[in-house]
Amino acid sequence: MSFFDEIQRYAWDDVHGEIRGRCLGDVERALSSKTVGFEGLISLLSPAADSMLEEIAQRAQLLTEQRFGRVIGLYAPLYLSNSCTNSCAYCSFNSDNPVNRLTLTLHQVEAEGNYLHEQGFRHILLVSGEDTKTLGKRY
Repeated sequence: MSFFDEIQRYAWDDVHGEIRGRCLGDVERALSSKTVGFEGLISLLSPAADSMLEEIAQRAQLLTEQRFGRVIGLYAPLYLSNSCTNSCAYCSFNSDNPVNRLTLTLHQVEAEGNYLHEQGFRHILLVSGEDTKTLGKRY
């Protein structure tokens, strides 16, 4: 089952109502349970949880350290292209922004990746805009 299939199972108007209807006891139960689950998540997202943000943050930190340890994972972004057909207000690749557009060749991508590797990076985040003409499946 895909994530999309999973979220389609919920009546989101009902979920919003449940979030607004939670009380402090629901939040406390969610925080003290071994696993939070969907019902607990609803409680932790509710306005009733506002006064317990510090406790929620402490639980999140504990779980994060249990699962991942006390490490910081570093990655470097590798910008493949800033060509985009969308106009997202938050994005510098916004097609309405008057910037020079550049799409790296595969040779340039390899050179950039090698440079990042030489600098000690072992994880990269590939970044590009959305432009199916310039950045098709083959690219």
